[in-house]
Amino acid sequence: MRNITLADFSLQSPSCAAFIRAMREGTLPHALLITGESGTGKRTLARLCAMSLLCAAEDGERPCGVCNACVQVREETHPDLFVLRPEVPLRASDRAADKKPRRYIPVDDIRELVARAGEHSFEGRGRVFLIEQAHRMNASAQNALLKTLEEPVAGVTLLLVTDSPSLLLTTIISRCRRVSLSPWPTDYVEKELRAQGVEEGRARQAAYLSGGSIGQALRMAADEEWFALRKRVMDDFLGVERYSQVQEISARWKPRPPKKKEDAEEEEGESGGDALFDVLDELTRTALMTRLGQADAALLEGCPEAWRRMAGEAPLATFSALADAVAQARRLRESNVTWQAAVDRLLFTFARTLQPYRRRHD
Repeated sequence: MRNITLADFSLQSPSCAAFIRAMREGTLPHALLITGESGTGKRTLARLCAMSLLCAAEDGERPCGVCNACVQVREETHPDLFVLRPEVPLRASDRAADKKPRRYIPVDDIRELVARAGEHSFEGRGRVFLIEQAHRMNASAQNALLKTLEEPVAGVTLLLVTDSPSLLLTTIISRCRRVSLSPWPTDYVEKELRAQGVEEGRARQAAYLSGGSIGQALRMAADEEWFALRKRVMDDFLGVERYSQVQEISARWKPRPPKKKEDAEEEEGESGGDALFDVLDELTRTALMTRLGQADAALLEGCPEAWRRMAGEAPLATFSALADAVAQARRLRESNVTWQAAVDRLLFTFARTLQPYRRRHD
């Protein structure tokens, strides 16, 4: 598994590149606010920043990643690194006393942070306070942090990480240098998945669907059930060739009877339901993006020949009609129309849409 480095992040976004230059030049401000969507690498970047600030290497690029200080930061055991997160109190005594998981960072944690910020560093390279999910500081905690932001302590760096900056006080935001992470390019996400051993086709598909989130792509690539469901949908809905096959295929998608009444929605979802519609939406959207030249045709690998032919030749209205049919099936599922009837209609729609491309191929 390849470790992501600062060099990778320098290509991530303009604000990120400027931040890394400042770090290398030793001109970092005392407080940074790292924002971005889930899976864009906020926590990874914050730890790389902490490693760089506390790295013990005398020469070369920082962080070196191999010195004792870098290893301690990675393991969160460095004496000059303090990590705050909602579920874990900062003080060991509070961790022993707390039995219920916390949803917020309380004011006591921030007061403890302020007290420690005034102490001397153990190793002389400063102190780093990393606040994960900073938006979960309650109002009192945010106000308590303002004093340290307004009157910075020499040698102390605050790293606030959040995907919901709008929940922070504007006074906190204004006193931090903001580093905004963007979704990663699809080809970069695919490269990272391949580097971690994900098979090429699956890496390509997960990267395309992840929305630029490496974390989301990794979760998708490891989701065997989703890929198995996608294969079933391709075989049945994209592979239906004759109207006479509809009843036979439809029967395979009949929901299992729930064991309990309250389990009905969950059971139906497991054997079709929203997951089926989501996959059909994804396949239709991918075909459209291929038709528009905005997606690699290799993403259609494994799809029946008629579907790939349609994705290369069909009028744009064809894709809108398929998307509308899936949306209609969702609505039917929520009405009094039976689940099986909704599936039947979808199968007929896909069979009718693909018929011209099968005839031409044959």
